[in-house]
Amino acid sequence: MSTAESETFLACHRLAEAALPPERLRALLEAAGGDPCHALSLRTGLTPRQVERLERAATAPLPTKALATAAELGVWACPLGSAPYPDVLRHFEDSPPILFVRGTLPPSQGLAIVGSRRSTSYGKGQATHFATAFVEAGFTVVSGGAAGIDTAAHAGALQAGGTTVAVVACGLDYVYPAENRGLFEKIVAQGGAIVSEFSVGTRPEPWRFPARGPDHRTQRCRVRPRCLGGPRSGGHGTLTWGTPPDPRWGLPRRWARGCSRGNDPTGREPQPSSRAAPPCALPR
Repeated sequence: MSTAESETFLACHRLAEAALPPERLRALLEAAGGDPCHALSLRTGLTPRQVERLERAATAPLPTKALATAAELGVWACPLGSAPYPDVLRHFEDSPPILFVRGTLPPSQGLAIVGSRRSTSYGKGQATHFATAFVEAGFTVVSGGAAGIDTAAHAGALQAGGTTVAVVACGLDYVYPAENRGLFEKIVAQGGAIVSEFSVGTRPEPWRFPARGPDHRTQRCRVRPRCLGGPRSGGHGTLTWGTPPDPRWGLPRRWARGCSRGNDPTGREPQPSSRAAPPCALPR
């Protein structure tokens, strides 16, 4: 990491640690032209309490162990307004202000596959099947790096020789779940990325998982198949965060199982003309 990249990373770390409302942090970065070092010096539009938090974060001792691990892993920061920030995210008001990245952000269009951690063999098989089909059609597969459907989607993309991005709910110096360490290494080695909006040193805590759900949405993936997830599952939360102009497809499901009902936010069984998409209906 060059000196400039190191300064950018540290400034982004401090901005993230300030825990400002996302819209305030986006405004600071936009006013600074995407330069996080400059954004640290701005106070425009902040409340006194937010100014206090930002000033505290700007001068707080750095977590040397976490930062050393991040440097070893090659983690870098991608603030809104900087050249590497994904074009597809730039013009949405809910885009994450800062992305912390391990690996390479693929240039190809992304398609998200989300679903339950408590998945069945049927659900995991379908996630793998669709991930393979998406890769063969030239897309990057995006998911959450969690157990169950997410893991199956990432693995399917890798087995098909494609790239995949895992959007995780902790700092990139943590691996969660721990059993996915090998999977994450393969994702990076095969040209994909592990991405988080949380700074290094951030532990994986339950409340962060719904919070990172919109990051799947802001990938602006054109398809979000639901592979078996109940109405309270994280995958269901991600699906309902989607905006109307973005197609959201659900897989055919086994309605005898309650964990499948998250495909319909109402919890009711669909009519024959449900939103389930045929496997051949891939966008071109």
